[in-house]
Amino acid sequence: MSSVSIYSKLAELRAKTDQELVNLIDEELNLGFRVALTAPVTAAKAYTEAQKLTHKVEDPGERRRLESKLSQLRETLDGLSAPDILRVFAACS
Repeated sequence: MSSVSIYSKLAELRAKTDQELVNLIDEELNLGFRVALTAPVTAAKAYTEAQKLTHKVEDPGERRRLESKLSQLRETLDGLSAPDILRVFAACS
């Protein structure tokens, strides 16, 4: 196999891995949004995991998009007041 072919395969593998990482982060953020009101601790954990991985995304456009979603989830979590959380627990009882 020529060195050009090897580098081409490595670039292809890197692109695929990066896309899988983006998908993983996206799913983690989506989970956070879905459970923010009913399970804020789970949403916060999802936020933390996504935040740890986002800086590893190579594509600047994808990284900005994910950082924007991170920011929105953080705002959602910060906006939950104690009465909101208590109301959720009361509704579940």
